[in-house]
Amino acid sequence: MFALESVNAALERRDAKTLLKCLKLPHLSLKDVKDDNAEFYLTRLVEMKEYKQVTWWNLDLLVIAATEFERAGRTVMFVLCFQNNNTEDDMVDLTKDEVQMAVQAANLDADSDYQSE
Repeated sequence: MFALESVNAALERRDAKTLLKCLKLPHLSLKDVKDDNAEFYLTRLVEMKEYKQVTWWNLDLLVIAATEFERAGRTVMFVLCFQNNNTEDDMVDLTKDEVQMAVQAANLDADSDYQSE
């Protein structure tokens, strides 16, 4: 989906203005995207993307560790593993649902911030 790729690219560049344009693309059909909240969207979405990247790396390390234990003849008690057909780069891209969640959270952040002024 080109619109979602554009959002992820704008996040990589940390470009709030371009991000706002991307969030408004009709193909994404996101709800409640507000012009005044562009910086809040950038902050929330970058945080979410970075968290997702760290989570994926930790899962990769967990799978590697479990494999090494098995090779050493030890039993693995519990392994959390996600099947994913994406490439390594795709694993850190945000989905439409994740973007919508971040937009909603950023709107709450903005409302709270504006009320405190």
